[in-house]
Amino acid sequence: MQVRRKFASCRRDSRWLSTSAVDAMRTRRRLERKWKSSHREEDYTLYRKACRSANKLIIDSRQQFYKERISAAGQNTRRRWAAIRDVLHLTNTVDTRSPSECQTLCDKFALYFVDKIRKIKTAIKTRLVNSQADPMQSDPPYQGPLLDALTTPTVDEVKKLLCSMPAKSSPIDCIPTSVLKSNSDIFAPLIARLAALCFNEGVFPQRFKTACVTPLIKKKGMDEDSAANYRPISNLHTISKIIERLFLTRVIDHVERAPSFNRFQSAYRRGHSTETALLRMLNDVYCAADRKSRTLLIQLDLSAAFDTIDQNTLIRRLEQTFGLSGTVINWVQSYISDRSQYVRVGQRQSANIACEYGVAQGSVLGPLLYTLYVAPIASIIASFNVNHVQYADDTQLYIALDCSSAPTTVDSCFQAVQYWFTLNGLSLNPDKSRL
Repeated sequence: MQVRRKFASCRRDSRWLSTSAVDAMRTRRRLERKWKSSHREEDYTLYRKACRSANKLIIDSRQQFYKERISAAGQNTRRRWAAIRDVLHLTNTVDTRSPSECQTLCDKFALYFVDKIRKIKTAIKTRLVNSQADPMQSDPPYQGPLLDALTTPTVDEVKKLLCSMPAKSSPIDCIPTSVLKSNSDIFAPLIARLAALCFNEGVFPQRFKTACVTPLIKKKGMDEDSAANYRPISNLHTISKIIERLFLTRVIDHVERAPSFNRFQSAYRRGHSTETALLRMLNDVYCAADRKSRTLLIQLDLSAAFDTIDQNTLIRRLEQTFGLSGTVINWVQSYISDRSQYVRVGQRQSANIACEYGVAQGSVLGPLLYTLYVAPIASIIASFNVNHVQYADDTQLYIALDCSSAPTTVDSCFQAVQYWFTLNGLSLNPDKSRL
C-alpha cells in the first residue's frame, strides 16, 4: 500500500510567552471571573481592556521568539526551515488514505461502535437473568408541582443565544454558524418560530436526530488500526443545539428544585466544576486526618455511560421522580427516540445506523439527562453513611476509617451502587474503577 504524507496543523506549547504576557493572561482570567460573577458593566469594560492588552503582549512575545530563532539559524537551511514550519504549525504529519480505505474504515468504525454497546447490554442482561426488580425501586415519588408546558421562546432570546455561540460550524450544518450569527435579524424569528412549534406540539424535528461521528484517537501513539483505540466524537446540527438550549433554560430550575436531584453532582451545572468536587472531598479528607483517621476511597467509572442509558427508564424517571409531564415529557420522548448516526472518515461516510440506547453525545441536553438518570444513587449512598462526589460519569465513594466496621460499610455501599447501575442498564468499567 502506498502511503502519502502531508503536513497537518497541531497545537503548540506556549514556551515563547514572555513573563509580561503570562502576567497579562493571569490578569485577564482574574477579571473574566470577576465579570462573570458580578455581571457589572464596569467589570466587563476592565475585562475587555485586559483582553486587548494580553493579546498584544502574546503576539509581540511570539514574534520576538521566532524572530530570534530564525536569526539564530543563520545560514543553516535545515534549522531555518524547521523554525518556519514551527511558526506555521506544520511539524506533524498524518497519513492520507485513499477513498476506498476511508470507506472501509467508516464501515469498520460504525460496526464497532454499535457492537460495543450491544455487548455491554448483553452482559448486563446476563447478570440480571433471574432478577425481576424494577429499576425505579429506589426512586422516591415526586410530589411537587408538575412541569407540563413550556413558555414560548422570544426572538430576543434566540438572538442572544446566536450572539453567544462560537462561530464554528458542524460538518452537517446546511447553513454555516457564521451566517446565522451575522444575519441574526433574519434567522432568529425563524428559529424562535420553529422552537415554539416544537414545544407546543411536544415534537423534536426528525431531521435533527442524525449525528455525524468522527473517530478520534484516544492517545497519541496508540495503534491506529484498532477501532478500540478511538473515541466517537458526535457532531449535531447547530440549530438543533439552539432548540435544546431553549428547552434547557425552561426545565433546569424545575428539576434542580426536585428533592431527588443530586446536590453532589459537580459537572454540567453552573457554578459546579472540578474545583467544587475537589474542595468537598479534600475538606472531608482533611477533617478525617485531624481526627487521626485515614480515608478509604473507591473510584467508579462507567463504560459508555451516555450510550447505554435505557430510554424507557429515563422517561419513567423524568415523569415519576422529577415531575415532567404533558407536552414536556412528550418532547423529551421525541428528542431521545429514533435517533441515528453515521461515521465519517475523510470524504467518505458509512450508512446510517439506528441508536438503540442512550442519549445524544455532543448534545446540550445529554449531560442533564444523564445527571437526572443517575441521580437516585445519591440516596442509596447516603443510606450507608458514606460520602460521595460525582463528576460527569465518574463517582467517588469515600469514608473515614474511624471504626473497624468502615471497610465493611463501604463495601456494602459499593455492592448496592453496582447493583443499581446494573439494574438501570449501566456497566462499571473494571479497567478504570479502582480502590
